[in-house]
Amino acid sequence: MNRYSTKSISVSADPRHQRMEDPEIPMTHAQYEKLLQGLKACEVNYKSQMQRLGATTSGELRLWAKNLRQLAPWQIEDGFQIHVRNSQWYPTAADIINASVNYPQPKASERPSDALALPEPERKTVPMPPEFRSKLKALFQTV
Repeated sequence: MNRYSTKSISVSADPRHQRMEDPEIPMTHAQYEKLLQGLKACEVNYKSQMQRLGATTSGELRLWAKNLRQLAPWQIEDGFQIHVRNSQWYPTAADIINASVNYPQPKASERPSDALALPEPERKTVPMPPEFRSKLKALFQTV
């Protein structure tokens, strides 16, 4: 077994945060999903350029994955969204990195997809104690 193999390392119990099985794609499933969604958005928004450039090949996809692997999934998503909003040209990996890095990082609470979600707390109604209820009634009668 290769001593540098990462097959036995588990990044998280969530499969979206585990590395892809293909060693040519050095990303987690969540990163790869955002990459594919971003490239699809670019195909839709830059149709005329896509006719000239052609579809993204598997080699180009591996190059995209290699260059964007240091970004979090939300950074990849934001980078594509910012680029599509602000540029008339099909992006490069550098465009996506610059767009995601040059904008302020949102708080974890604003990014529910990346933040660990806790279950909603159980709400129990607690009745008002009788002595407080009588004091409240007396207060309302004086007003």
